[in-house]
Amino acid sequence: MPARAEDYWERLGWPNWRGIGDRDASWQVASWVDHLGNHHREWIETGGRYWDNGNSLRDFMNQGEAGPSSRNYRGTFQEYNAHIFDHRPQFGEKTYNERFVRAISTGDLWVTYNHYKSFSYLGKF
Repeated sequence: MPARAEDYWERLGWPNWRGIGDRDASWQVASWVDHLGNHHREWIETGGRYWDNGNSLRDFMNQGEAGPSSRNYRGTFQEYNAHIFDHRPQFGEKTYNERFVRAISTGDLWVTYNHYKSFSYLGKF
């Protein structure tokens, strides 16, 4: 499911805290009626600004692992839920462990499947 969620975020232009505020903005990204007449919807939700406590992502960038254009990164990060919801998420609702974290200025993107315990670098998006 993270690949579909990533595609939805990319289509939305990776909204971030600068334009939407710091937490919990959601978008309906799909709606259809199946052959039985059941209405289906899909929603995605941002998490907010990601602070990179411990500097693991920033260190990865500064060591050149994300390419030369990402060295000396001083910008901020945004987190996005990688889970697609079948309803509009409500404040305080469980949002699962999968997240994307994106460096806003460079587009470097990571995914975590265990709520920030470890990351996999996906590239620039």
